[in-house]
Amino acid sequence: MTHLSLEHVVLTSEYIWTLVHRLKQEKGKDIWICSGQHFITPLIQANMIDEYHISMIPTLIGKGIRLFEDFDQEKDYH
Repeated sequence: MTHLSLEHVVLTSEYIWTLVHRLKQEKGKDIWICSGQHFITPLIQANMIDEYHISMIPTLIGKGIRLFEDFDQEKDYH
């Protein structure tokens, strides 16, 4: 059995943009957000995401939620 430590996990109700902005000002390592379209859209619009790791989870029932909505501008990630 694997033991999961939650020692460094903090739950918050802080708005995602405010949270990421604050964390980027602090000393420390990378920020990892595991979420969906609802949370990443404000971060994409504010150009606050440095790196993407995208995983696909097939939807068996329903239409699913789009990861990326329509944006006003393109961004080159090369």
